[in-house]
Amino acid sequence: MSNAVQASWHGHFKYEYPRDPIEYPTSAVLIFSAGKVQGHGQDEDGSFVIEGVYDTTTGRASWRKVYMHQKGNVVVAFAGVWNQQSNQIEGKWRVVNDLAYGTFILRPGDGGAAAASMAAKTRAAMGPVSSTIDRDLLVFEGEREMLGLLEQDPLFVEARTNAARAAMSSSRERRSLLLSGLRLTPRLHPMVFNVVDECVRRLGISDPVESYCFPDAMMQAFVVREANGKVLLGFSSGLLERLEESELTFVVGHELGHAIYGHLALSGESLRKDDRVNPTTVLRLFAYKRYAEITADRVGLLCCDDLGTAVRALFKVTSGLSNARSVRDASEFSAQYHDLKATTSKSEAGDWLSTHPYSPLRLEALTLFARSQTFHRMQGRSAGDLSEEQLEREVGAILGMMNPTTMLSGPSQREAMLFFAMAALEVAMADGVMDAREHQLLLGIRSRIQNEQDAMWIASMTPEERQVHMADLSDKLIHTMSRVQCARMIEDLCAIAAADGTIDRSEVRSLAGTAMLLDVDPRVVSEALDRAGKGLD
Repeated sequence: MSNAVQASWHGHFKYEYPRDPIEYPTSAVLIFSAGKVQGHGQDEDGSFVIEGVYDTTTGRASWRKVYMHQKGNVVVAFAGVWNQQSNQIEGKWRVVNDLAYGTFILRPGDGGAAAASMAAKTRAAMGPVSSTIDRDLLVFEGEREMLGLLEQDPLFVEARTNAARAAMSSSRERRSLLLSGLRLTPRLHPMVFNVVDECVRRLGISDPVESYCFPDAMMQAFVVREANGKVLLGFSSGLLERLEESELTFVVGHELGHAIYGHLALSGESLRKDDRVNPTTVLRLFAYKRYAEITADRVGLLCCDDLGTAVRALFKVTSGLSNARSVRDASEFSAQYHDLKATTSKSEAGDWLSTHPYSPLRLEALTLFARSQTFHRMQGRSAGDLSEEQLEREVGAILGMMNPTTMLSGPSQREAMLFFAMAALEVAMADGVMDAREHQLLLGIRSRIQNEQDAMWIASMTPEERQVHMADLSDKLIHTMSRVQCARMIEDLCAIAAADGTIDRSEVRSLAGTAMLLDVDPRVVSEALDRAGKGLD
């Protein structure tokens, strides 16, 4: 970089959290002059302005990127360095006062303008709509884990992107609804309009939402998203005639849940027809779609806030029976689930390619969510007899009844053990001294490493090499280990740190850093140390 330079730049940015494998194009016009950088540009998140500084001696630059959104500006902090060999700026970014962060590159030239526009439309068609709800807290953990496994397959990522681009290139859904359906306005159908409006408000959705009725005696509802970001809700006439207002609230919340979590981009059939795709990926995709229904049901319950109402709505829609007003709670459905559980020892092939959980399983999963601390916390209440961990474990077991035993593969035992051994050594050496008890624990860990060469390799690493290898292994482990498994690994590392009877601040920093590598909340470290009754020296 040199002084007094104005030019077009293009490149891309990626999300490290929330994890997203897609490289989103970006372009900008930047002015470098007297140690200051200014400019403006456009990418898939909208228009932005840039203001910051740079140093020609070190090649380092940092700036604030401000998106000019209608509902408040979004500020992103960037820091990068000029790479002379690749002729580009490389660095990291983070949304100010938010958890989102990732990496970026920028290089001279105008190659990103058209690509950025395409990416904006692609993400609109495949990505989630905006919402103020806590997505991470509400989502079924199995859905998150299954998506991580799917994204390890490049063909899945390719198919998902292609499906989104196909959806982006056409507005046929809205045209079809306008031709054969009826757009529901406040005057035409105030009940539906009010229900949708209330759900949109509760979920904090800022994207435009339109509702339509189409002629069909079956009870059906769907949601699609156009390239311009507009959300279209479709309801069959049979559904609107048979559901009460509170029951419709659950259905609307469920459909909006699919839009909030970006469940709309890909059908299972598109992968089944691709001979290149591993059959395991297809099975995982159908499991992901079943898990997505569980997440959407949770959003529906969040909107109607009454389990009995949600059960009646699900009963009517899934059974086709509309005179279900005598159904007051989920007890009968729970009994059906337990009967099914007692008589079913393993899943069958017909289960594996189902896009929806069977009704008894689905209703039991929703009943558990209604009992959870998570649900009541999101409603602003202090209640619930199931912790988040208990909820996800029990719901996971329920949905597992429809999965083949070969579908899920756990982490490589070798990779998990290598990471744990490196992290344990990192913690033990953080304070510069290895206590005899810490040494004894490390010997026990080393004895569990089956390959002696692996043990010698770890022992020979410099601290810097160890950290690099831990980062590389963590990228693999977070896609093959559950969040609970990752948290337990951190808790085990806390035991290593506590082995000498005291916890040094450097050990706490090491533990927190390792937790972040595994996408584990660093608060797990303090909680684990508190349980051990250890304080900082």
